[in-house]
Amino acid sequence: MLPRVYTALLAGLVVALLSSSAAGAQTITGVLSSRGSDEPIDLGYIAMLTEDGDGVASTITDANGRFRVTSPEPGSFLLQGSALGYRESVAGVFDIGAGGSMQIEFRLEPEAVSYRRSGSPRSRRS
Repeated sequence: MLPRVYTALLAGLVVALLSSSAAGAQTITGVLSSRGSDEPIDLGYIAMLTEDGDGVASTITDANGRFRVTSPEPGSFLLQGSALGYRESVAGVFDIGAGGSMQIEFRLEPEAVSYRRSGSPRSRRS
């Protein structure tokens, strides 16, 4: 009988902790796409930053350009987006309140990727 009481107390504590941390969380979801064509960007990088530039959360976009980042604490945040072939960009300030969420469309400007061959793959001997 005693183990059941402890199990019930532990389960209640876990639920209370998860509820309190989720209540203060801010979540931003959205789609990362190419400016001009609106094509979704697969494998793009999204970072949630404080206004001072400190990292809070980050993720990689899915095949449809979708992303979701969540801060465990309320505050004001910036989003940084980047992907191969696109110019890195920062958007925000987003302040949505404790327990709030928002959805955004984040567009990156296409940018040519330069490739410079550094030389022969064979090693040189003197």
